Amino acid sequence: GQSDFSFSQNGVLVYLSRGSRSSGLCLVDRNGKLLSQLKTGTVSIMATFSPDGKRIVLDSYDEAKNSDIWMYDIARDLNTRFTFDAGADELPIFSPDGNKVIFSSDRKKSIDLFTKDVSGVSKEEFLYGSPLDNFATSWSPEGKSLLLSVRGPPKMQWDLLLLPLTGEKKPIPLAQTEFNEWWGTFSPDGRWVAYQS
Repeated sequence: GQSDFSFSQNGVLVYLSRGSRSSGLCLVDRNGKLLSQLKTGTVSIMATFSPDGKRIVLDSYDEAKNSDIWMYDIARDLNTRFTFDAGADELPIFSPDGNKVIFSSDRKKSIDLFTKDVSGVSKEEFLYGSPLDNFATSWSPEGKSLLLSVRGPPKMQWDLLLLPLTGEKKPIPLAQTEFNEWWGTFSPDGRWVAYQS
């Protein structure tokens, strides 16, 4: 019941193939022809192309079954661990300029948002948190806001919020009903949002 995929700007597709115990990434062309099987190891939830299409950021389990963020360099066929915290780090996405990665982590009581420079040299920075579980699903093309899938009390339902990245960073409800709304994605021009409900 779940499909994870992303397109690069030149039309190459990366998708998550679900297996019985683990899953990996394959690059395919527009006709579905296999271009290569990537040596990323097990992908737990999400994999996303960098804006220039040269890297993929993904979440993966290590030997101790801890979820961390990894950075895969396509040209060098090299997968490098990007986060090292004991908490579960998941759902990474690149900033529009490709210089940062945002991800969700349960390092605190709830699931909060953190960012880290792509260079990997600096430590992760706390970006946003609340008593609810927060998952960033799309960064606006101009880089000024995020779409969040948020889950929490009273009914543990999912809502779609817009989080401004400047000012006081107060979330704005976009789709908040008695039903579940999640996995929002900005259109390339930033004028529209597609989401699941």
